Amino acid sequence: MRKLIFLGVVVALVGTGDLAARSYAEARLATRARQEAPPGSTVDASVGGFPFLGRLALNGTVSEVDFKLENVDGGALVFAAVDVDLHGVHLDRQRLFSERKARLTSFDRGTVTVDIKQDALSNALHVPVTIANGDVTVRILTQDFEVTPRITAEGSLRFEGQGLARVLSLIIPKTDTVPCLGRVTVLAGRLRLVCNIRKIPPAFLDAAQGV
Repeated sequence: MRKLIFLGVVVALVGTGDLAARSYAEARLATRARQEAPPGSTVDASVGGFPFLGRLALNGTVSEVDFKLENVDGGALVFAAVDVDLHGVHLDRQRLFSERKARLTSFDRGTVTVDIKQDALSNALHVPVTIANGDVTVRILTQDFEVTPRITAEGSLRFEGQGLARVLSLIIPKTDTVPCLGRVTVLAGRLRLVCNIRKIPPAFLDAAQGV
């Protein structure tokens, strides 16, 4: 019984230290990412996996690093949210223990997810856009047209629909925050664009490398 109590105390102490270390790393990541993000954006960062310290000490990895931004200026559009999700993140253990800096070296897989609200699309296209019940509708003069959104090879967000006199299109340039555009999903009041990445987006590179 005493051994079990002692073991429980040790686990609790390790867990407390683990949570404190992870919170510190998250705060540092968020601070650095905020410096790199477009003005006016809000930024948060999180580090996943338990035990945090144990995994770092053993093989220099954490299960997940996630950057979340809101109200991001994307040039042609304002993105309601940008989520950069990195899994299987590898860190430089030498710098970790000698300099107490969590320098990112690589990751196994990652995604960038971008949410665009219907109001932002309406402002950018200069026509009313409604997104509801899985459908996207644009109003030209007094007539509503159901359209299908897709990403072209040139990086444009295009809306095509039967009866439209012209194709509605927005060129979305690649940025340090959103380096790629992928498949489109229609959600309530917004579009969600998701793409897979192999390199950390430039806007977060200094944040991850300099922690």
